[in-house]
Amino acid sequence: MAWHRFGKSLVSIRRAIYQSGVGPPHPQKTKGYPKLIVTNPIVLYDGVCGLCNRLVQFLLKRDKHDRLRYAALQSDFAVKVLNRHGLDPKDLDTVHVILNYEETDERVLARSDAILHVVSALGGVWRIAGIGRIVPRPLRDFAYKLVAENRYRMFGKFETCMLPEPRHRAKFLDTLKQE
Repeated sequence: MAWHRFGKSLVSIRRAIYQSGVGPPHPQKTKGYPKLIVTNPIVLYDGVCGLCNRLVQFLLKRDKHDRLRYAALQSDFAVKVLNRHGLDPKDLDTVHVILNYEETDERVLARSDAILHVVSALGGVWRIAGIGRIVPRPLRDFAYKLVAENRYRMFGKFETCMLPEPRHRAKFLDTLKQE
């Protein structure tokens, strides 16, 4: 009996996470980048931050459905997108996720919302991370800010942005030439 109730609660959680906007990518038409690349969430991260680079490596390893794309906050690509949304491209303390790139409903998620979205987007057991949205955003962002302010001291800082492995290079928009 207990297992039956447990299964029903997992279905409810899965349904709530899907309805929260974390779902499979949908096709879109865009200019400047190959269609497959821009239909997926784009993670903008601090390219010289040790913690951010570890996050990207974590996501690359677990993104079995090839949903996520990446660009360093220091790239021209990130500056263009953030300026379009009135965000400060020099603020390297924030991870951003771009949804629906170059569409009328394009939007930017920041800080804890961005982290929860990309981890949930990995699918499988990682979708359970969406339950973190239960915690009020001010509390989540306070914890995010504490880590962000101390990340260089705790995880190190690189002189330059990491170069992706050749097999992942197409996922990094700041390494591609725009048409």
